[in-house]
Amino acid sequence: MPIGLERKIVNRSPIESLENNSYFRIRVLWPELLFLGFVLNDFIELSAKNRRHFWDSTQARLRLFQSIIGECLENTVGESKFRLLKGLLTPNFIGYYQNFVTQYIDHLNIEFLKMDKAKRLAHVSIVAKRVANKDAKYIKIKSQIEKIAMQDGVSLSVVRYPGGYPEDFRW
Repeated sequence: MPIGLERKIVNRSPIESLENNSYFRIRVLWPELLFLGFVLNDFIELSAKNRRHFWDSTQARLRLFQSIIGECLENTVGESKFRLLKGLLTPNFIGYYQNFVTQYIDHLNIEFLKMDKAKRLAHVSIVAKRVANKDAKYIKIKSQIEKIAMQDGVSLSVVRYPGGYPEDFRW
């Protein structure tokens, strides 16, 4: 049992607990999870100059997390589609996601939630491509967010995506 967790709390929470390990279950949308996996490439490489040594465990843990995302992605889209997506997992250059307008991820999340479960599964590979490549839709949303930020005199990160998340959706 993890230190500080009582058995009755563990039984009511989304935690699977073995004697020495705890596993948390969360629900996350594919666009958000893929963005996190992709942006970690930038983080790992840009933080390399500050690492204590090449065997620093932080980068290894992040790569392990990315590998878990990759396994889930392959299991979701299938081996043939995953083979086509593998090239996206390695960034074109470091800093690609620097100053990325994350409101685009909100847009992708909202569009994803509008789909039924079967359509979402069919579109995971498309979402991966959209997160990995700044397409025309990204450029359009970035322009809208920049315009709002300029009008309001705030930074881009303060501007909320104009579209709203659906009140009710099925995981």
